[in-house]
Amino acid sequence: MPNIFISYRREDSLGHTGRLFDRLGKHFGKTHVFMDIAGIEPGLDFVEAIDKAVGSCDVFIVVIGKQWLNATDADGRRRLENPEDFIRLELATALKRNIRVIPVLVQGATAPSSENLPEDLRMLSRRQAIEVSDNRWDFDAGELIKTIEKSLKTKYPVRFWWSKIPRWAIVVFVVILFSVGVTIFLPPEPRIEPSIEMPNVVGEKFERAKAILEEKGLEALVKGEQQTREKPPGTVVDQKPEPGTKLKKGDRVDLVLAVKSVIKMPNVIGRSIDEAKALLREAGLAVPEVKDRKTNEKSPGIVLKQTPTPGVEVEPGQKVILEVAVNSGISVPNVVGEQLEKARALLAEKGLVVSTVGKKISDKPTGTVLEQDPMPGTEVEPGRKVGLVVAMKPTVANEQQRQMARNLANEWFVAIYKRQDVGALIRMASLPFFFDNEVVVHLQDFETKWKDIFSQMASKGEDLSAARLTEIKAQTISEWKKEGYDVQRDRFLKKMEYNDGDFKISILMEKGNRKHGQALYTRNVGGQIKLAGFWD
Repeated sequence: MPNIFISYRREDSLGHTGRLFDRLGKHFGKTHVFMDIAGIEPGLDFVEAIDKAVGSCDVFIVVIGKQWLNATDADGRRRLENPEDFIRLELATALKRNIRVIPVLVQGATAPSSENLPEDLRMLSRRQAIEVSDNRWDFDAGELIKTIEKSLKTKYPVRFWWSKIPRWAIVVFVVILFSVGVTIFLPPEPRIEPSIEMPNVVGEKFERAKAILEEKGLEALVKGEQQTREKPPGTVVDQKPEPGTKLKKGDRVDLVLAVKSVIKMPNVIGRSIDEAKALLREAGLAVPEVKDRKTNEKSPGIVLKQTPTPGVEVEPGQKVILEVAVNSGISVPNVVGEQLEKARALLAEKGLVVSTVGKKISDKPTGTVLEQDPMPGTEVEPGRKVGLVVAMKPTVANEQQRQMARNLANEWFVAIYKRQDVGALIRMASLPFFFDNEVVVHLQDFETKWKDIFSQMASKGEDLSAARLTEIKAQTISEWKKEGYDVQRDRFLKKMEYNDGDFKISILMEKGNRKHGQALYTRNVGGQIKLAGFWD
């Protein structure tokens, strides 16, 4: 009698395999149909055990459900990629030994293609599969039985066993048969079969439930499957008849088994990361792990790739990895030393835009880039604006005003220290005017204040006329600012707005044996340089 081996994944098709086992066992005999390898003793080489068990069968049936190909382990790796996976070892052994392998498709699954299979299983794609569907189970199972019988005819040919029986044995058999026939036609004695109370097997694993029912003389039949996260796969979740029902020996009990709840992986490629997270959350999947991929081909925040791939059936809470587009960034080129137009072109090639162009007096050729912001090598997004400062030659007018400011400083020194002429000081000044921490609006107040200062100096014996001017330095306000002045500490600039045509004049003078510095501020009033304040 032939031996039939059924290979399957518990989390994929336990219920369907149980029904198939019952049907094949009823036809070929349960001692000749094996569902899986169980009870490999500790210490035995499981590869040799599988080789021995599979090698003893005549027909190898592999039951393929929707999760058979893409079932994963705890690390998210496909089980078939593991060389020590039991299902892979069983099937590879059968193919290697050239045993008749029949793929049986359940749950509407399709036969796997060779490119999706490991090298040692690719011959499976060349085996003709047979589909066994739920809505025509009996017919499809019958077709499978015919296929098995047909494949075994050459291996187990029919022998007419009666041709070897002696004639005298046939005579004895006929006599016995006649005696039995007479007994059969006599009126039988009434027999009362004992009733069996239906046990409760809900919550038991299928193997345990089957053993309980068979011990009672009942037949267990898997009638269906139910997706659930409440019970482990293979657990009985429903039974018919109900517990406590009175049955007869040999009655059939229909069982419904738990299978893993699965989710069809949604396609989030091309969506924004927020949309993708919302879709995955609605599907019952875990918060995804997000990995950045630098690219300028897609807008930032768009999903470029997902793992697992769209359409794959996964368990609730499955870990999902998303690759999301981020700007690859542009390295700002160094344009310092280039002419302005060439600098614009170099920046435009990189997708950058010149936003502002400042000017600075320099001995470099006019239009030469002196400074840039951001600095060279900085990574920025496309379209970023870059500020430039270019060289310019001092204008004649500006130099004339600078000299006027220097002259004004010299006149101020003579008026204050040589003549103590407050009236001359007033004629030099513009309004408003700074002195010390005050803003002077009325020059009369300024005159009174300085007369008091002169008196105080005279009472101390200080000889102002002995002071000697040693240095005058005139800077435009913009030139001074670029030296890094501290606007928070400079009280003049904090209280009054200055323009680029205004000057700060630093003077250095000697009083006796010590040097003394003074800062003056001038204002350009209609092309004339006026004194706007000074600070000791």
